[in-house]
Amino acid sequence: MNEQKAEVKRSEFVTVCAWVFIGLSSLTVAAASLLMIMVWVVYPEGAFKGLSAASHPLPSERLMAAGARVLGSGFFALALTALIGSIGLLKRRNWGRWITIVFLALGILQNLAGFGLQVYVQLPPADAAARQTDHTMLVVSAVFLVAFITLFGWLIKKLVSAEIDKEFTS
Repeated sequence: MNEQKAEVKRSEFVTVCAWVFIGLSSLTVAAASLLMIMVWVVYPEGAFKGLSAASHPLPSERLMAAGARVLGSGFFALALTALIGSIGLLKRRNWGRWITIVFLALGILQNLAGFGLQVYVQLPPADAAARQTDHTMLVVSAVFLVAFITLFGWLIKKLVSAEIDKEFTS
């Protein structure tokens, strides 16, 4: 009756990924904490409400005026979820692996949306030098877009593979 469960070898891939994600999400939690302090303590209730239509606020200013505390709290909640998922990944918990996979997939969508937004909001350049600069910025952004989508996709593929799946418990 003394059956011992066969020990599954822990891959270095998962351990390294988990520690990298713990480090990055810890920094994000720290930044989100500072943002929370700023929007909940430094700025009084309604501090962003002073924007008038006459001052022609930017869309980003209108967004902050509409929900600075909601946006800050949401950012903090996402950052904390990422940190908890990263720790779960290190401890080989299946829920931690799936949280990490979801955040990687969201990262792909975020990169695509960011590139699309960059293309959409780019103003027509005034002269040839500015046109060349804009073109160069778009090319560099496209290279980073492809690099990050490839990296995140590869990480997702590895994390859902059968050999990695064997390491995880519920």
